[in-house]
Amino acid sequence: KERENLRALREQFNLEEPPPQVPLLCIEIIRDERFSEVQKRCDDNIAEGVTQVWLLDPDFKRAYTVTKTEGLREFKGGILQIANPSLEMDLRTIFD
Repeated sequence: KERENLRALREQFNLEEPPPQVPLLCIEIIRDERFSEVQKRCDDNIAEGVTQVWLLDPDFKRAYTVTKTEGLREFKGGILQIANPSLEMDLRTIFD
């Protein structure tokens, strides 16, 4: 009987809803913004559980990565990628 009461309460208060899913990766285009605004958004994304943020600056043809462990770093390669799940972005096609 108690299990039935518990089930009824869960349904009544919608307690079995799964938590919102957090994206694995966020990609942002940097435009005319203050660095502090961009940094705050990155910090907020990482705090919510996003694994990595990619910042693309098409005006200067630069890319940056942000992670919890490494913070903000300029990316010097040609292809941004994450391993699991496998995802790649060829910066030459983005910036050319």
